[in-house]
This record gives sequence, structure tokens and C-alpha cells, in this order.
Amino acid sequence: MVNEKYFLSKLFKIRRSETAIRQEFDCALVMLVQNHARGRPVSEIANELNEQRKLRVEMLKHPYRLYLELKEEAETAAPQLVDSITALADQVGDEIARYA
Repeated sequence: MVNEKYFLSKLFKIRRSETAIRQEFDCALVMLVQNHARGRPVSEIANELNEQRKLRVEMLKHPYRLYLELKEEAETAAPQLVDSITALADQVGDEIARYA
């Protein structure tokens, strides 16, 4: 029997990751403005922001793996739930792709 709470918990994990990425990006912009105002070289700040971007990309890989797991498990789920779970997984995948 398919546990819908299990799938919903995976979807919530994905949404929390997206929120964390947006917050980190906002923090990076604040850091850029503050550090440039203090006289730090723009190239140094850009390097730090690039490192943060790499971290954000890494973070996106985890939710995408969750999406793939969700899709795979949906294919083996009870027939009446397959379409709705697959639709949810596709929606989440589209959201992730939009922010990648």
C-alpha cells in the first residue's frame, strides 16, 4: 500500500530546499553590497559569490534526486495513485528546473 504521507514529506523537503536557496541568494546580494561599500575588491566578492553559486547547484541536486525517487516509486504505486503522484512529481521537477 502506498503511503501518501511519505510522498508528501518528500515534496515538503524539496520545497524547504528551494526556500533555503532563495534565502542564500538574498544573503549573497546583501554581502556583495556590504563588502563593496567597505572597499573590498569586486573580484574577491565575485569569487565568494561563485563559490556560493556552486553550493546552490549542489543543493539543487539533492531535491532533484528526491524528485527522481518520487517518480520511480510512483511507477510502482497502486494504480489509482500513480497518475496523481506522477503529476505531483512532474510539478516539483518543473519547479526545480525553473530555479536551476
